[in-house]
Amino acid sequence: MPWNKYLSALLALLGIVCLLPSCGDDDTPPTKSVPPGTNWISRTSGTDGQLNDIVWSGSQFVVICESGAVLTSLDGLTWTETTIPTMQYPNAIACSDDLLVVVCGNGKIMTSPDGTTWTERTNPTGSSFSGLARSDTLFAAVGGSGTILTSSDGITWTERTSGVTCYLTDVAWSGSVFVAVIGDYMCDSVLTSEDGISWSVHALSFGEGLYGVIWAGSQFVTVGHGGEIFTSPDGVAWTQRADFVDPSSTLSGLAWSGSIIVAVGAYGRILTSTDGVNWTARTSGTTVGLSSVAWSGERFVAVGSGGTIISSP
Repeated sequence: MPWNKYLSALLALLGIVCLLPSCGDDDTPPTKSVPPGTNWISRTSGTDGQLNDIVWSGSQFVVICESGAVLTSLDGLTWTETTIPTMQYPNAIACSDDLLVVVCGNGKIMTSPDGTTWTERTNPTGSSFSGLARSDTLFAAVGGSGTILTSSDGITWTERTSGVTCYLTDVAWSGSVFVAVIGDYMCDSVLTSEDGISWSVHALSFGEGLYGVIWAGSQFVTVGHGGEIFTSPDGVAWTQRADFVDPSSTLSGLAWSGSIIVAVGAYGRILTSTDGVNWTARTSGTTVGLSSVAWSGERFVAVGSGGTIISSP
C-alpha cells in the first residue's frame, strides 16, 4: 500500500478527514471514454417499416420511411411519426438551413420547413431518384437512367446532362466538387461536377456497384457491393481500401463525425475508421439491413429494415 494510504488510514482512525489527492483510491486506472460509433444501442421507432434514409437538420434527426411516413427526433432516442399521404417510396433526404428535401423512387420531390408539413414539387423528368446532396447553394438529385436534377431552392428543378445512362445511386459535396456514384456494375464510373451543372465521367477499373458516398474532411469515401470501400481526394483518382468479397457484406450508408467515419450495410454490419484506410467491425446488436446513418454533433444514429433505429452513444 502506498505511504499516503497508510497516512489516510491513520487519519481516519483519528477522525480526521483525508484531503490527500489519492484518498479512497483503489489504484484502478480511470475509465477511458469510448468513441462514438463503437457501442450501439437499440431505440424504439414506433414502426416496423423500412427506414430508407436519415439526416440531421441542425436541430433534429429526420428519417424517411418506405411507407411515406416521416420520423423526427430531437435527440435520436425518442421518435415521433408523421404520415405523409402524398409521399411514396422516399429514397433520400437532404437539407439546407431552412428546408428539408426528399426525393422518391416514383419520381416525386417533396419539401418541408419542419419535417411535419410537406409540399410536392414538380419533377421535370418524371425519373426515379435514389440520392440527394446539398452544396452551399445547390441541391443535386440523382437517379435512374443517369438522371441529375439541380435546384437552388429545392422548389424549382432543372435537368442536367450526366453523360451516362446508368443508375446513379448517391451523390456528395466536398465543398468544391460534387461526386455521384453508380450502382450498376456494368458502368464502372464516377461523375464529378464543380457547379452541379456540367458533369464529367471518370472510368474506374474496379467496383461492382457503389451505393453510398460522403466527403470526410480531406477525402471522398464510397462503399458498395461485397463490402467494397474506396477513397479519393478529388473524386477522380480512387484507391481501394477494403474488399470483403462477400455479397452479404454490402455497405450502403456513410456518415462522418469530423473524426470518425461510420459505414453501415447488410445484416447489421457496421464499420468505423478514423482515416478511411483502416476499418474496424463493430457490433450493432441487430442482423437486419442498415440503410443509412447520420451524425448530429453528439451521436450517430443508423436506420434500416423493420423500423430499426440504433444509436451510438
